[in-house]
Amino acid sequence: MTDRLPDMQEVYQSNAEDLRKDPIPEVPVRIDDLVRTQALPAQSWAVAFFELSTSEPTRIARRDPRRKRAVITVATQLAWIGPTQSQARQNVGYRMGAAATSTIEITHTEEVWAIADQAGSLLSIFAEYWTG
Repeated sequence: MTDRLPDMQEVYQSNAEDLRKDPIPEVPVRIDDLVRTQALPAQSWAVAFFELSTSEPTRIARRDPRRKRAVITVATQLAWIGPTQSQARQNVGYRMGAAATSTIEITHTEEVWAIADQAGSLLSIFAEYWTG
């Protein structure tokens, strides 16, 4: 066992296009004992603030395989978030409340879109990334 941290090429292993061209062969694995796992720490982070529109969705996070997680907070009014612009526009995503500060944590790498239910919705996003 080594204490060395893996570099990002080892974490990613390959991109999706490479996998379509040359799939990784299946490898049989047998585990005889408990296995200790540990999440890798984020290497960088970023913060953004948005005043959401009631007519046009805003992309608050683009698709990014480097993103480890993001915390989205709506401080005022209602807002809807969704994986596509059309889902946010149609209010069929996740409804974030307005009674108190509403927060959701996401751990996927896909796009996130948001739209306000009422004028004046303020949204912030804090994102952590595997690489800088």
